[in-house]
Amino acid sequence: MKKKRFLTGMIMLEFLCALITGCQKDFIPGDQRIITIVKLKQVEYKYNVLANYLEGSDSIVLTRGNGCGESIGSSGYSPYWELPDNWLLVDWKWSNFPYDAGLTLLTEKRWENIDYTDNQSFAKWPISEPHISQPVEKIYYIHYHSLEKYCHSNYNNLLKDIEEKAGEDLCYCCAPDEMDKLWKKFQEDVSSLISNNELEKYIKEKEK
Repeated sequence: MKKKRFLTGMIMLEFLCALITGCQKDFIPGDQRIITIVKLKQVEYKYNVLANYLEGSDSIVLTRGNGCGESIGSSGYSPYWELPDNWLLVDWKWSNFPYDAGLTLLTEKRWENIDYTDNQSFAKWPISEPHISQPVEKIYYIHYHSLEKYCHSNYNNLLKDIEEKAGEDLCYCCAPDEMDKLWKKFQEDVSSLISNNELEKYIKEKEK
């Protein structure tokens, strides 16, 4: 399983291209949303599954999942890394999570209980499953180039290590230690923004 690839469509391919190879390509704004941070309305919500319910559907669906299908890396089954002031950094295994439409928290389902028997199919629950609608207070998307510049950081060596370990197939799941190191640096830099009360200013000025 650890060797299993998860290149999920063109968005993931473009994400990998931008993050690992630094290829020269014009991206639409949405494709530059590489780092995602989330603030839930209640701190304890971070332990519960955050899925989606679209009006008219007959089920609640985990529209974005753990791309590796297992608990490798520092975050384990959780899609989050801790940040100050109850913010959360979305883990590298969870590409494009959360899907910001009809966000729904399953109050009796925790992340470690999800069964990834088929990595291409996302978990579903009936609408009778106990849930809370719209449990997210804020979601911000941060492009790593602007974060690097703003925080006077340098991600180049970390990115090179990922590229070498991931190999020609760009297999993220084959480089969990290297990915964790990069995410640790992202965690440190975003934490600095939050602790210094600069996050909102940064988002307004740099992430337009």
